[in-house]
Amino acid sequence: MQGVAASKHDEVVKLRETGLSFAEIGRRLGISRERARQLAKVKPTQRPDLGTKIMLRTSEVAQLLGV
Repeated sequence: MQGVAASKHDEVVKLRETGLSFAEIGRRLGISRERARQLAKVKPTQRPDLGTKIMLRTSEVAQLLGV
């Protein structure tokens, strides 16, 4: 789940915690009751932390290749 779906998930969960039914949440967000239920059920996938080092330096690649 990414972007819009993740933010919808958060919205649905918050509204659900306030006591709204899935039908009420669906009406507020312009989605079906069933879609609201699905969004609440699914945990958003974790995105990789792009703050960490994701590329190797040339010397690191050479070392891995044994060059």
